[in-house]
Amino acid sequence: DDLGNIFAADSARNKIVKYNLEQGASDNQTEDVVFDSASLSQVSSPGGLAVDPFHAYWVNQQKGLQAGSLVKAFNWKSRSSTAESQDLMSPDLANAVSLAQNADQSVGVCVALGNLFYTQSKSVIYGVKKIGGSPVTITDRLKTPRGCAWDGDSTVYVADRSANSIYSFSSSMQELSAVQLSKTVDYQDAFGLAVFSASPRSQQPLLLSSLSALLLLLLLQH
Repeated sequence: DDLGNIFAADSARNKIVKYNLEQGASDNQTEDVVFDSASLSQVSSPGGLAVDPFHAYWVNQQKGLQAGSLVKAFNWKSRSSTAESQDLMSPDLANAVSLAQNADQSVGVCVALGNLFYTQSKSVIYGVKKIGGSPVTITDRLKTPRGCAWDGDSTVYVADRSANSIYSFSSSMQELSAVQLSKTVDYQDAFGLAVFSASPRSQQPLLLSSLSALLLLLLLQH
Protein backbone atom coordinates (compact mmCIF):
# COMPACT_ATOMS: atom_id res chain seq x y z
CA ASP A 1 0.00 0.00 0.00
CA ASP A 2 1.03 3.66 0.12
CA LEU A 3 2.52 3.19 3.58
CA GLY A 4 4.97 0.49 2.56
CA ASN A 5 3.01 -2.56 3.69
CA ILE A 6 2.71 -5.82 1.80
CA PHE A 7 -0.57 -7.71 2.12
CA ALA A 8 -1.14 -11.43 1.57
CA ALA A 9 -4.16 -13.71 1.65
CA ASP A 10 -3.67 -16.97 3.54
CA SER A 11 -6.54 -19.12 2.33
CA ALA A 12 -5.54 -22.18 4.36
CA ARG A 13 -5.66 -20.25 7.64
CA ASN A 14 -8.55 -17.98 6.65
CA LYS A 15 -6.49 -14.86 7.26
CA ILE A 16 -5.36 -11.70 5.54
CA VAL A 17 -2.00 -10.53 6.86
CA LYS A 18 0.40 -7.68 6.27
CA TYR A 19 4.14 -7.17 6.51
CA ASN A 20 5.86 -3.84 7.04
CA LEU A 21 8.73 -3.26 4.62
CA GLU A 22 10.34 -0.84 7.04
CA GLN A 23 11.32 -3.87 9.10
CA GLY A 24 13.38 -5.12 6.17
CA ALA A 25 13.47 -8.56 4.63
CA SER A 26 14.50 -11.14 7.19
CA ASP A 27 13.53 -14.44 8.72
CA ASN A 28 12.32 -12.50 11.74
CA GLN A 29 9.75 -10.53 9.78
CA THR A 30 6.52 -10.68 11.75
CA GLU A 31 3.08 -10.83 10.24
CA ASP A 32 0.19 -8.74 11.43
CA VAL A 33 -3.25 -10.29 11.04
CA VAL A 34 -5.51 -7.64 9.53
CA PHE A 35 -8.65 -9.70 8.94
CA ASP A 36 -9.56 -13.29 9.77
CA SER A 37 -12.57 -15.57 9.89
CA ALA A 38 -12.65 -15.44 13.70
CA SER A 39 -13.54 -11.75 13.65
CA LEU A 40 -15.17 -11.34 10.22
CA SER A 41 -17.69 -13.69 8.65
CA GLN A 42 -16.73 -12.26 5.25
CA VAL A 43 -13.37 -14.09 5.32
CA SER A 44 -13.82 -17.54 3.78
CA SER A 45 -10.69 -18.98 2.17
CA PRO A 46 -9.62 -15.60 0.75
CA GLY A 47 -8.02 -15.68 -2.69
CA GLY A 48 -7.11 -12.64 -4.77
CA LEU A 49 -6.40 -9.49 -2.78
CA ALA A 50 -6.03 -5.81 -3.66
CA VAL A 51 -5.64 -2.62 -1.63
CA ASP A 52 -5.97 1.11 -2.09
CA PRO A 53 -4.97 3.80 0.43
CA PHE A 54 -7.94 3.11 2.72
CA HIS A 55 -9.51 -0.25 1.88
CA ALA A 56 -8.69 -3.86 1.26
CA TYR A 57 -10.63 -5.91 -1.28
CA TRP A 58 -10.60 -9.67 -1.51
CA VAL A 59 -12.46 -12.54 -3.14
CA ASN A 60 -13.49 -15.70 -1.34
CA GLN A 61 -12.74 -19.13 -2.74
CA GLN A 62 -15.34 -20.85 -0.58
CA LYS A 63 -18.93 -20.02 0.37
CA GLY A 64 -18.95 -16.80 -1.59
CA LEU A 65 -22.72 -16.85 -1.85
CA GLN A 66 -22.89 -16.53 1.93
CA ALA A 67 -19.67 -14.75 2.93
CA GLY A 68 -19.41 -12.62 -0.19
CA SER A 69 -17.81 -13.23 -3.55
CA LEU A 70 -16.07 -9.84 -3.33
CA VAL A 71 -15.55 -8.06 -0.01
CA LYS A 72 -14.48 -4.52 0.87
CA ALA A 73 -13.17 -3.58 4.32
CA PHE A 74 -11.62 -0.47 5.87
CA ASN A 75 -7.93 -1.10 6.40
CA TRP A 76 -7.87 0.38 9.90
CA LYS A 77 -4.65 -1.30 11.05
CA SER A 78 -2.61 0.39 8.34
CA ARG A 79 -4.18 3.81 8.83
CA SER A 80 -3.58 3.98 12.60
CA SER A 81 -0.15 5.34 13.38
CA THR A 82 0.78 3.51 16.56
CA ALA A 83 0.54 0.01 17.95
CA GLU A 84 -1.29 1.42 20.98
CA SER A 85 -4.04 2.96 18.86
CA GLN A 86 -4.40 -0.29 16.95
CA ASP A 87 -4.85 -2.24 20.17
CA LEU A 88 -7.68 0.08 21.19
CA MET A 89 -9.51 -0.46 17.93
CA SER A 90 -12.18 -3.06 17.40
CA PRO A 91 -12.47 -5.29 14.33
CA ASP A 92 -15.90 -3.70 13.92
CA LEU A 93 -14.06 -0.66 12.53
CA ALA A 94 -13.21 -2.75 9.48
CA ASN A 95 -16.82 -2.15 8.40
CA ALA A 96 -16.60 -5.10 6.01
CA VAL A 97 -19.26 -5.23 3.32
CA SER A 98 -19.93 -7.75 0.57
CA LEU A 99 -19.87 -5.91 -2.75
CA ALA A 100 -21.01 -9.04 -4.60
CA GLN A 101 -22.54 -12.38 -3.65
CA ASN A 102 -23.00 -13.94 -7.06
CA ALA A 103 -20.53 -16.86 -7.01
CA ASP A 104 -19.29 -19.41 -4.49
CA GLN A 105 -15.72 -19.41 -5.78
CA SER A 106 -13.81 -16.40 -7.12
CA VAL A 107 -10.10 -16.27 -7.89
CA GLY A 108 -8.49 -12.90 -8.64
CA VAL A 109 -9.29 -9.23 -8.07
CA CYS A 110 -7.81 -5.91 -9.11
CA VAL A 111 -8.60 -2.24 -8.48
CA ALA A 112 -8.77 0.23 -11.36
CA LEU A 113 -9.67 3.68 -10.06
CA GLY A 114 -13.38 3.50 -9.21
CA ASN A 115 -13.84 0.01 -10.65
CA LEU A 116 -13.14 -3.46 -9.31
CA PHE A 117 -12.70 -6.52 -11.50
CA TYR A 118 -12.73 -10.10 -10.23
CA THR A 119 -12.30 -13.43 -11.96
CA GLN A 120 -14.10 -16.73 -11.70
CA SER A 121 -12.61 -20.22 -11.91
CA LYS A 122 -14.06 -20.60 -15.41
CA SER A 123 -14.77 -18.21 -18.26
CA VAL A 124 -15.96 -15.06 -16.52
CA ILE A 125 -14.63 -11.72 -15.35
CA TYR A 126 -17.07 -9.56 -13.40
CA GLY A 127 -16.88 -5.86 -12.69
CA VAL A 128 -18.45 -3.81 -9.92
CA LYS A 129 -18.10 -0.23 -8.71
CA LYS A 130 -16.13 0.46 -5.53
CA ILE A 131 -19.20 2.13 -4.10
CA GLY A 132 -21.27 -0.97 -4.82
CA GLY A 133 -23.96 -1.98 -7.26
CA SER A 134 -24.86 -5.03 -9.29
CA PRO A 135 -21.97 -7.07 -10.74
CA VAL A 136 -21.60 -6.81 -14.51
CA THR A 137 -20.18 -9.51 -16.79
CA ILE A 138 -17.11 -8.00 -18.47
CA THR A 139 -16.46 -11.17 -20.48
CA ASP A 140 -17.45 -14.83 -20.41
CA ARG A 141 -15.11 -15.91 -23.20
CA LEU A 142 -12.00 -16.91 -21.27
CA LYS A 143 -11.11 -20.47 -20.30
CA THR A 144 -9.76 -20.31 -16.75
CA PRO A 145 -9.09 -16.68 -15.79
CA ARG A 146 -6.81 -16.21 -12.82
CA GLY A 147 -4.93 -13.11 -11.64
CA CYS A 148 -5.58 -9.62 -12.96
CA ALA A 149 -3.66 -6.35 -12.65
CA TRP A 150 -4.23 -2.70 -13.53
CA ASP A 151 -1.39 -0.76 -15.19
CA GLY A 152 -2.12 2.48 -13.31
CA ASP A 153 -3.47 4.15 -16.44
CA SER A 154 -6.33 2.67 -18.47
CA THR A 155 -5.67 -1.04 -19.03
CA VAL A 156 -6.35 -4.22 -17.06
CA TYR A 157 -4.42 -7.41 -17.80
CA VAL A 158 -5.76 -10.84 -16.96
CA ALA A 159 -4.08 -14.24 -16.99
CA ASP A 160 -5.89 -17.15 -18.64
CA ARG A 161 -4.18 -20.26 -17.37
CA SER A 162 -5.69 -22.87 -19.68
CA ALA A 163 -5.23 -20.63 -22.72
CA ASN A 164 -1.58 -20.00 -21.79
CA SER A 165 -2.16 -16.33 -22.50
CA ILE A 166 -2.40 -12.83 -21.04
CA TYR A 167 -5.30 -10.70 -22.25
CA SER A 168 -6.07 -7.01 -21.78
CA PHE A 169 -9.06 -4.69 -21.84
CA SER A 170 -9.78 -1.04 -21.26
CA SER A 171 -10.60 -0.21 -17.63
CA SER A 172 -11.52 3.45 -18.13
CA MET A 173 -15.27 2.93 -18.41
CA GLN A 174 -17.78 5.19 -16.69
CA GLU A 175 -20.44 2.52 -16.89
CA LEU A 176 -19.40 -1.11 -16.56
CA SER A 177 -20.26 -3.23 -19.59
CA ALA A 178 -19.06 -6.17 -21.66
CA VAL A 179 -15.83 -5.49 -23.54
CA GLN A 180 -13.70 -7.05 -26.25
CA LEU A 181 -10.47 -8.52 -24.91
CA SER A 182 -7.18 -8.43 -26.80
CA LYS A 183 -4.44 -11.02 -26.51
CA THR A 184 -1.28 -9.35 -25.21
CA VAL A 185 1.21 -12.20 -24.96
CA ASP A 186 1.42 -16.00 -24.82
CA TYR A 187 2.75 -17.49 -21.58
CA GLN A 188 2.67 -21.10 -20.42
CA ASP A 189 0.46 -21.74 -17.37
CA ALA A 190 -0.10 -18.03 -16.70
CA PHE A 191 -1.48 -17.46 -13.22
CA GLY A 192 -0.46 -14.52 -11.00
CA LEU A 193 0.01 -11.15 -12.61
CA ALA A 194 1.50 -7.79 -11.59
CA VAL A 195 2.54 -4.63 -13.39
CA PHE A 196 5.53 -2.61 -12.22
CA SER A 197 6.34 0.85 -13.55
CA ALA A 198 9.61 2.69 -12.96
CA SER A 199 8.08 6.00 -13.98
CA PRO A 200 5.33 8.04 -12.29
CA ARG A 201 1.83 7.78 -13.65
CA SER A 202 1.92 11.35 -14.94
CA GLN A 203 4.60 10.45 -17.47
CA GLN A 204 4.13 8.57 -20.72
CA PRO A 205 1.85 5.55 -20.14
CA LEU A 206 3.57 2.20 -20.32
CA LEU A 207 2.30 -0.24 -22.91
CA LEU A 208 2.75 -3.94 -22.32
CA SER A 209 1.90 -4.70 -25.95
CA SER A 210 4.99 -2.79 -27.04
CA LEU A 211 7.15 -4.69 -24.51
CA SER A 212 8.42 -1.46 -22.98
CA ALA A 213 11.66 -1.89 -21.06
CA LEU A 214 10.13 0.03 -18.16
CA LEU A 215 7.34 -2.49 -17.66
CA LEU A 216 7.94 -5.64 -15.70
CA LEU A 217 5.37 -8.41 -15.99
CA LEU A 218 5.56 -10.97 -13.22
CA LEU A 219 4.03 -14.30 -14.11
CA LEU A 220 3.87 -16.76 -11.25
CA GLN A 221 3.19 -20.41 -11.98
CA HIS A 222 0.85 -22.04 -9.51
